[in-house]
Amino acid sequence: MMPEVVISAEARRDLKSIQDYITNEQENPQTALDVIEKILDRIENLLSFPDTGTLVSPKVNFETNYRYTRAVGYLIFYRMKTAAFS
Repeated sequence: MMPEVVISAEARRDLKSIQDYITNEQENPQTALDVIEKILDRIENLLSFPDTGTLVSPKVNFETNYRYTRAVGYLIFYRMKTAAFS
């Protein structure tokens, strides 16, 4: 089975909020689209390189299987499941 990326409903809301903020508050709709595209590209890149993210556990002092990576100033938190990311 090919791995897949699953973007949670909360993450989708976050992406929409980022886009709305840049579009409305900074009055720059093209930059908003560019930022969202770069974030989604980084998420998609995790399919090929899932271990590139930093483990969260050492930062929070409890065991978790979450990792994070960065894209254009934003943090992307993710975890690997058996055959998918979420």
